[in-house]
Amino acid sequence: MSRLSAWLNKLTLKFVYWGRRHRLLAFIVTTLVGFVAIRGLVELVSGPLSGTIVADYAGDLLAGLIALSVFPALTLYAERRNVRLVFSIAARAGGPDLAPNRTFLTENLQQMSDQFDELQSEGAVLPRYLVARWVQWCFETATTHQYVGTDSHVPSQYRDIYAEYLTAHKGFIKRQPRSSSKRVMITFPDRLRADRALHPADNRVFFEWHKKKRKVKLADGKEVETKPVHLYQLDPHSNRLLLEETDEDLKELLDTDIGFWKGNFVLLFNPVKDAIDPVDGSPTHIRLRLRYKGEDLYKKCERYAMLLEEKAKPLNSELPIYSSQLSENWKRFAAPELRVKQTIPLITGVIDRMNVDTQSVRIFDAAAGVGFEAIALLRDGYLVQLNEIEGTLRDAARQYAKEHDVVLPEAQFSSIDWLELDREFQAGQFDVVLVLGNSLCHLESDKQLASAIGQFYKLLRKGGALICDERNFDFIREHWEWIQRDPLNNFSFNQREDRVMYLGTHVLGAPFEFNDRVIFEYWDVERGSDGKFRKAATSPLGSLSMFPFERGKLQGVLKSAGFRQTDVLCDLKPSPEDGMQNDCDFYTYVAWK
Repeated sequence: MSRLSAWLNKLTLKFVYWGRRHRLLAFIVTTLVGFVAIRGLVELVSGPLSGTIVADYAGDLLAGLIALSVFPALTLYAERRNVRLVFSIAARAGGPDLAPNRTFLTENLQQMSDQFDELQSEGAVLPRYLVARWVQWCFETATTHQYVGTDSHVPSQYRDIYAEYLTAHKGFIKRQPRSSSKRVMITFPDRLRADRALHPADNRVFFEWHKKKRKVKLADGKEVETKPVHLYQLDPHSNRLLLEETDEDLKELLDTDIGFWKGNFVLLFNPVKDAIDPVDGSPTHIRLRLRYKGEDLYKKCERYAMLLEEKAKPLNSELPIYSSQLSENWKRFAAPELRVKQTIPLITGVIDRMNVDTQSVRIFDAAAGVGFEAIALLRDGYLVQLNEIEGTLRDAARQYAKEHDVVLPEAQFSSIDWLELDREFQAGQFDVVLVLGNSLCHLESDKQLASAIGQFYKLLRKGGALICDERNFDFIREHWEWIQRDPLNNFSFNQREDRVMYLGTHVLGAPFEFNDRVIFEYWDVERGSDGKFRKAATSPLGSLSMFPFERGKLQGVLKSAGFRQTDVLCDLKPSPEDGMQNDCDFYTYVAWK
């Protein structure tokens, strides 16, 4: 009997929800069906009526009155619990002495009604705790077996800010043990890496929660194991391209997180930019929208969820910054044969100033990448320790070494986070530390930059040198309005004959976004008859998110770390009076301990 009751409840609720969106049609349908059914039942029970006009009129009137009450009766049946609660509250709040209670309740009910109308239109601006309640209610009432959520936050934020989301999701999994869930983190890998470094315990709990399989008993007593919640990742830039270029109608979903319960409803979250918590930097208020199956915005979210299935990549512990395709083509972007003709003389020139035996020089290439400088130095007989945390670049480096008949023993090829180098290496262990190719830009903040430079300082012996560089981000910022019109051609360094570091002509990189971070895209290109570069493919080889240091910031950090002297090069050439020329592409620093 309980199953029949549950089935009737579900059927009635579905009808009532449909009726709320189509009130007039639902009322007409239930009235007509009710009238025919009641009139037929009367005929069946009482036999044919006398046939008089009065009797027919009375029968029709009675059946009509009863039929008119069918829709309200179904609504009351579906909402009987809520109706009882309202009557109970009304009874306790009634009477002349309890007028304030009644006013309070009336205003709150009106506020809830207004909020619901806003949710279904332009969106209700709600504090975080109310947004969490809506997430909870959606998980509790969903009847679907498929959920897809996107999230622009980092794992540590779930501890204090969004823990209720995981609690509600866990309840959904236990109630729907055969359900499948996916959470897509729309954020850059370097931001996830930084969060993992700063909050390792929170990250461990977050990832373990998603991997966990829970045992749940079904109604028939059978025990089943739930599926894990699959974690995926897509960087914001790729997500923007997905929404802008794949489907014109999906642009509306830019900068929007969704919670999509397939076949039921979708919640859309937009942070209110002017309402930011000064402590944790997260939005204190969210613009929340609710859409049901069949509505236009729901259909857009459904298409978006399907696209995410294709484009988002499983989120693994390595948190790759470089796509495998970009790493495989990095040689074509850098043109290593030309590059090492510029960089190796710089490095050996620094070593010559140390007055040490070449065979005893110890070099640490902290950001080896594909290993252009490191492998050239190894071939020249130098002792080099390579370090590269990016898995796809490590694979590309092994292949590059093999092509140049150089063996890379695993002991000489580490993958250690810059912020933890002192746990693996002794202080003063190296004569030279290399951080070339604008690698420092993959850090997340000024604080991390200072920490990393401090680690490099520890690794050097007294008299040793750190050789590092950075792009001239201020130039990009100052000329951004012009660059963004045609990034590949208007980014002037792509047109120069005296380029440094990245000298390829068949793969070019250029800034395509500039906000708090700079997004470089890398494309296969060809030159047209007009001399301009054209994209030779429909999609980029990859993109990188870069932290844009202000001019002079890195030089100041080197001084604060304790380096006694810093030589400044502009595009690998000595700068007059150690100044920083505004129109160069790369600033390179030789910092002496």
